[in-house]
Amino acid sequence: MADDGEIRSMELLCDLQRELENALNSLAGKESDGLLDNFLVYSARYINNSADGYIFLRKASRIDASKLLIRPSIDAVVRSIAVQKQPDLLYRIAYTDRMEHKRMARPIAVQAGVDYDTETEKGWSAFKRKYSTHFPKHKLVEKELKLSNAAEIAGIKGYYDRPYRLYCGVVHASFKAMRGDTHTDPFDNWTMASCVCGGLDLVVAAGGEAPKLVALCAQLSALDPGAAKPAN
Repeated sequence: MADDGEIRSMELLCDLQRELENALNSLAGKESDGLLDNFLVYSARYINNSADGYIFLRKASRIDASKLLIRPSIDAVVRSIAVQKQPDLLYRIAYTDRMEHKRMARPIAVQAGVDYDTETEKGWSAFKRKYSTHFPKHKLVEKELKLSNAAEIAGIKGYYDRPYRLYCGVVHASFKAMRGDTHTDPFDNWTMASCVCGGLDLVVAAGGEAPKLVALCAQLSALDPGAAKPAN
């Protein structure tokens, strides 16, 4: 049976996730500022979907499965805060995603006799032109961005070193995770809720409405089980 702390943290997470969903809906009909706002909103939507799935699994007592959704949410929060602090990181994130896709898709394309490099270079050049037009002052650094570097830029390296590394073991099938280790249980709801708070901040920065944000995040701080949390 769940203890009182588990029940209260889950109730708060549900309230936060509803507020995030409402905030995302409040953006309907509003004009976007382009690539940067879109990135923040897409990140918030990703966090919302992850939280929604987490809540569903948790309520179904699929505790181990729910943990798999926490670390990707932390990833989205860290990168988004870093971009808010240093907007030209958006280009490095796009470049990083491009290189990840290349490592996956190029061998398959080459094996099929497709000129992968020529085709993808055309698309990348078009993206660079569009990006440079929209952000003429941004530095176009073609260097992959590690999440640890993003966390340093965001000013939340401590958060990366603790909760992120903690849940890496769950996602990467560490021996502890495979044995059904429960040492993360007291932090699960709070950590996911802190990601949702971060998602709410992103939507508000993009022009969304979240009237309960301050009150809900204050409640979350009061429930802090001792883990570090992200902060702008």
